[in-house]
Amino acid sequence: MSFYKKIVFCALTALLCVSAPVFASGEDSVDSQTAGYEDFYTSAEYAAECSLVQWHPSGISAEDMNGLNRAADEVADTAQNHWSDRQYAIVMRARQMAEVEWTPLADRYGWGGDNPNYPSSSYPIVATDGTSSDCYFLEGKTYRGVPYSQAVGTGFVGWDISIDDFVRAVNDSSSKFYSGYSTYARTAPYYGTDCASFVSYAWQTSSRYTCATFYSSSVCYYVGEELSMLELGDCLLQPEHVRLVTDIGYDAEGNIISVELTEETPRKMKVTCYGALIPGKTYEYTSSDVNNIFYGGYQIYRLKENRSVTYTPCDSVPLDDSVQYVPAPKISVSSSELFLKTITLSSAYSSVIYYTLDGTAPSASNGTVYTGPFSVSSDTVIRAKCEPGSGYAGSFELKYKVTGFITDVPSDAWYYTAVQYVYEAGYFNGTSSTTFSPNEDMTRGMFITVLGRMAGVYSGFASWSEGWRAGQMLTSSIYIRSGPGTSYGAVGVVNKSYSYVIVMDEAYDSGDNLWYKINYYGTIGYVCSKNINGSNPDKQLIRVYDGAFTDLGNTYYTGYAMWAYMAGVMYGTSETTFSPENSITRQDAACLVYRYLVAYKGKTVTPSYDSLFLDHAEVSEYALEALYGMKGIGILVGSDGYYYPQNNISRAEVAAVVQRVAQWSA
Repeated sequence: MSFYKKIVFCALTALLCVSAPVFASGEDSVDSQTAGYEDFYTSAEYAAECSLVQWHPSGISAEDMNGLNRAADEVADTAQNHWSDRQYAIVMRARQMAEVEWTPLADRYGWGGDNPNYPSSSYPIVATDGTSSDCYFLEGKTYRGVPYSQAVGTGFVGWDISIDDFVRAVNDSSSKFYSGYSTYARTAPYYGTDCASFVSYAWQTSSRYTCATFYSSSVCYYVGEELSMLELGDCLLQPEHVRLVTDIGYDAEGNIISVELTEETPRKMKVTCYGALIPGKTYEYTSSDVNNIFYGGYQIYRLKENRSVTYTPCDSVPLDDSVQYVPAPKISVSSSELFLKTITLSSAYSSVIYYTLDGTAPSASNGTVYTGPFSVSSDTVIRAKCEPGSGYAGSFELKYKVTGFITDVPSDAWYYTAVQYVYEAGYFNGTSSTTFSPNEDMTRGMFITVLGRMAGVYSGFASWSEGWRAGQMLTSSIYIRSGPGTSYGAVGVVNKSYSYVIVMDEAYDSGDNLWYKINYYGTIGYVCSKNINGSNPDKQLIRVYDGAFTDLGNTYYTGYAMWAYMAGVMYGTSETTFSPENSITRQDAACLVYRYLVAYKGKTVTPSYDSLFLDHAEVSEYALEALYGMKGIGILVGSDGYYYPQNNISRAEVAAVVQRVAQWSA
C-alpha cells in the first residue's frame, strides 16, 4: 500500500462511524435483507443505474471498436499484471462463479419470471439487456454465470452446493433444479446466488454475508469514495447491492481509466467495463465514464489484510492452465410423439458418446456408443457422457428421465392411428400427461375446441379471461391503433378478412365512435367498429359475439364456444345455455362436422339416402341431412350397418372422425 493510501486509510478508519452507514453486527444467518433486494431491483434508482450502461448482445472488445468509450490504447497497464497472491485468488474465485457454463434441460423461470405455480410472486425486474422478458432460462440454451437467486434454505452455490455440483444438478433432469424453486422468491432457481453471497465466496469468508452485514463485519473495512483509492479485489458497496472489482486499467501516468466490475444481478452474472475498454477482453456491458462506478452511493470496501484467500480449480470452470472436463452431452427429445419418442444426443467436442438406458453409469465398458437418433417407448432414464480423450481430466454426465407417454392407447387398438394423428396435429390434448381416455364421452366443449383448432382459430382462444368476447373482422387492411381513436399510432394491421379475434374491451373516442380493444394473433390494440374515414362510411368492420350464454365460464373452451356460435357450427341448448360439459351424441356430432364443412369451410356436401342405416328410424329429423351427408363422403361409417345415433360418442370415435375430416377437406 502506498504511503498516501496508508494516511488516507488511517484517517478514514478513525471516521468510520461517521462516513459509513452503521448496521447490526454479525454474519448473515437470517437473510434479513432479501425484501430490500426485491425493492432495489424494481426501483427507479436501479433503472437509472442501468441506463448508464450500454448492452452489446454479441460482445465488444477494445480491438473491435477503439474509442467506444475512451481509446483503448490509453490503457498502459492493468492491475492483473501486478496482483498479489490474495488478489489473484479473489479474482479467480469470482471468475469461477461468473464463467461457469450450463445448459438447462427444460425451461426454467429466473428471478422476475411469472411462475404459474406461484402467480402472486411475480417480481418484475428492470431488464439489463433491453428486453422486458429477460427472466427465463430456455431449454437447450447455454448460459454463462451462476443464476441469481435468493436461495434461502435451498441451495446457495458456493455454500450449500459446490459449483461442480451445481453443474451436475443442471445436467440431471430429476434434480431439485427442475423440481423446486427458492423458498424466498418462488420464481428464482432452487440453486443460485445473490450479490453479497457472490462477494462472500470470492473473499472466502467463513459464512455468507448480506450487504447490510458487510458494513459492520470483521472481514472488511471502509476505504473511501475516490477512484484513486481503488484496488483489485475491492468491492463497491451500498445498502442493497455490492459489486466486485475484478480488473483495473491505468494510463501511462498511473491514473485509473478503466474498472471492470463483476456482480450478481437478476437473472445472472454481469461483467461491466467502465471507462476505456481493457485490451484482450470482450464485454457485453460497458459504460463510458469510469466514475459511474460510484453512481447510486457506492463506497469502496476492502477485505482486511489478515484474511487469506485460496483459489482451488474446479472441474466445471477451466481457468488458465487448469485441467478441463468435457461438458455433458446435450439431449433433444421429440415432445409431440405419444408412443415413441426420438432421442438425439450431441457433443460440442465431437467426442464419442456412451449412453445407458437401464440407470447404470455409462462408460466405455458399460454403455452403448451413440451413432445416431434412437427411440424409446416408455419412461426411461437416459445417462450419457462423452469420452474425455487425451488432455481432458474427465467428463460431466447427463441424466435425463424421458416421460410423457400415453399409456391407455394400445398399439393394436383400432383407434391407435387416429389418436396418434390428432394428438400430433395438435387437435387433441390428453386428459393427463399419460392418458388420452379413449373411451370417455366427448363433451360439447371438447368437440368445439377440437374443431376450432382444426379451423386454425388463433391459439390465444385457449386462455380466456372474464369479460372477453370473440369477434370477427369483416374486412382486411384495418389499422390496429394504440388507443381508441385515429389520433393514436398504428401498432399493426388486420391483413386477413373474416379472421376471428379476441375482443378484450371497448371504448369511445371524442366523436362517440365505438372502438374495440382486440388481440389479433398477438397484436393488441384498438379497431373502430365501423368505417369513419374515406368511402363507404359506417361500413361495419367487426362483428362481436352477442350471445347470452351464462354457462361458458372462463376456461379452455370459452372462446371456441363463442367462435362456434358466431360461425354457425354449434348452437346453444337453450337461449341462455350452451351446456359445454354435456356429452354429445353421435347424431349431434354428425351435425357439428357437417356445419363445420358446409357453413364454415364452404364445402359442398350432398346427402345420399340410397343406403340407410339399419337404425335409421332412431335418427332425429334435424340430424338426417347432416348424418347422411357425412355418410356419403365416408366421414361416418357406423358399425355392422348400424349408427347408434342416440348413443354418446367417445373421444376415440371423434379422433377417427376428425382424422377423416382433416384428410378429406385438405
